[in-house]
Amino acid sequence: MLRVADVRSGYGKLEILQSVSLAVGEGEIVGLIGPNGAGKSTLLKTAFGYLAPFAGEVALEGRPLVGLRPDQVVRLGVGYVAQAGGLFADMTVHENLVLGGYALRSSREARAAVDELYARFPLFAARRRQPAGSLSGGEQRILAVARALAVRPRLLLLDEPSAALAPRFIADVYDTIRALNGGGIAMLIVEQNVEAILAVAHRVFVLDLGRNAFDGTPAELRASDRIRRLYLGEDEG
Repeated sequence: MLRVADVRSGYGKLEILQSVSLAVGEGEIVGLIGPNGAGKSTLLKTAFGYLAPFAGEVALEGRPLVGLRPDQVVRLGVGYVAQAGGLFADMTVHENLVLGGYALRSSREARAAVDELYARFPLFAARRRQPAGSLSGGEQRILAVARALAVRPRLLLLDEPSAALAPRFIADVYDTIRALNGGGIAMLIVEQNVEAILAVAHRVFVLDLGRNAFDGTPAELRASDRIRRLYLGEDEG
């Protein structure tokens, strides 16, 4: 579904990604892990069109994405949720969801999309007039995901959905991720909480110093002594 091939990307003249390649198949959850500064968020921003790569290819179902603006990428069926969520804290839940449908062709489509979201997330229907900033951390993260769903994406790019959340809220966020994937949405998820992503991912990519360091299933990652020690903090034995 999503193909990233030999991508070099970064900021200004600073190259962060060095010939990185990965793929997300239809209906897959793919985890992207690695140390801070490895280039994980840079890869998501490059795939979504926030950053233009220095070299390499990014394609969705064979269609090139390089050179497209984020709003154009959205219209092709890709949703993006930044690490901080990007919510407007002073705006209501409803207003944030309406903004999520900005890329739809008509206001009628946008209203229908928001109604679908209320049916899927009854909590937000009950709190539609509540300021988004007054929600719990976990609820805000789920609201950010819900807003990205307004354009009915087939692929979601999620940047650290569990960041700074208490364990019970992490469980809520990942329950939502499982449910959405069960409905057929593919996902590429950057995550520092390795155990959380290994519990849901079909495959895992590890980036280190802007390069591919591992590509395989969660079981294969756990079977690799070097990767297990580096990223799970486990001993060889």
